[in-house]
Amino acid sequence: AGKVPSSQLPASSGPVMRGWLAGFGLANNATTPATKIDVAAGQAADSANAVLISGAATTVNCAATGANGLDSGSLAANSWYHVFAIAKADGTAACLASLSAASPALPSGYVAFRRIGSVRTDGAAAILAFTQIEDTFHFAASITDVSLASMGVASALYTLTAPTGVRVRPIIDVGTTAGNLLLFNGDEAGYAPQGANIATAPGWMVYGAFNMGAHIQDIYTNAAAQIRVRADATVRPLYIYTRGWIDTRGRMN
Repeated sequence: AGKVPSSQLPASSGPVMRGWLAGFGLANNATTPATKIDVAAGQAADSANAVLISGAATTVNCAATGANGLDSGSLAANSWYHVFAIAKADGTAACLASLSAASPALPSGYVAFRRIGSVRTDGAAAILAFTQIEDTFHFAASITDVSLASMGVASALYTLTAPTGVRVRPIIDVGTTAGNLLLFNGDEAGYAPQGANIATAPGWMVYGAFNMGAHIQDIYTNAAAQIRVRADATVRPLYIYTRGWIDTRGRMN
């Protein structure tokens, strides 16, 4: 989106702190969880850090389009939808869900937006059950993203069920039954684990001589929801179960 003239910006209730976000927590709607998202009241700096968007609690109906709905189309299967707080020049606020993490198609009259979270649909285009506490999102049921008896390669990127278009910290359980693995951010090349330095090397270690596993939540995906795994041999087994993700939603930008 281009720069909005100051005369069209929403009214702000005070100075805008860069990246500010408070409230606007997300939850499946209790009555219609597959298509509706409840959004708590909140305040947030818009994506340009120019104005403060202040909104009351509302529900986003993803079976409809426009303010408090999808920006276009209908819910697609196995897709990430990003939820935004949006505002008009007069300060009127609403929410919106979009396939885009950065450039939602704003309804007529709305000029400012801020991403406040993301949700995922399943194979039937139903929003997966989740919970949010602060910046942490947990699926109601874990998702098996990787199940390989042999990686076939010593280094590769693996796609997780985590929001796309942004970098987040996935919450995953990783296991193997043999050898050494190191996990790296999706934007990193990393290097092969060696027995002599496996305990001190950058990256997360998984050691498999006794069917070991590790619960990991402090690496980052790339914008394609991938992390890198490097092994000490091409034949290593790899299992990754995604429990959720941690998303600061622009507060650190």
